[in-house]
Amino acid sequence: MFENFSRYLLDKAAFTTTELNQIKAVSHIIKVQKDELFVQEGNIWPYNGFVCHGLVRSFTIDYYGNECTLNFVPADYWIGDRASLLTGKPVSFSADAIEESHILLIEQTDFHELCKKLDTFNTLMIGMIQKNIQITQKLINENISMNEKEKYCRFLDKYSAVAHRIPHDMIASYVGATPDVLTRIQKSLSK
Repeated sequence: MFENFSRYLLDKAAFTTTELNQIKAVSHIIKVQKDELFVQEGNIWPYNGFVCHGLVRSFTIDYYGNECTLNFVPADYWIGDRASLLTGKPVSFSADAIEESHILLIEQTDFHELCKKLDTFNTLMIGMIQKNIQITQKLINENISMNEKEKYCRFLDKYSAVAHRIPHDMIASYVGATPDVLTRIQKSLSK
């Protein structure tokens, strides 16, 4: 599975074989079964995670005990809680696998060392964090200003490659609708 991560890195920047070997030396892969929780809200998250294969989601539980899906993370995307990494405070969400997934993990101390030693890796990570901040700000604005139908259309646009693999109730949770309301939205869009 490291080959998937290596391919991702090489697609983003010109890493040498030596640099890739240094990254591989501090990486380990976990296999997460469908519906298995691998990030638990309230725990400390010490890793930078990358989905090599599969599909996962992050979610939280609201006051009423309902799951609120925050994000879907397909292969070739990062997963984790940067705030927990930076502050050492507990994670504010949980994450589970929608289907069997392989996740590459790099402990934060090793990640910092890679950033110090490998300029290419450091530059890539700075760019990734900057892009993530922009995406997060846009998502917050959209979640405040969009209705459920608009959020569903955004979901289809953002997750078009994996939408068919995500259960209906999780999509409904992501757009802030009940499954019945999502069904009505889907019917109205298919007309």
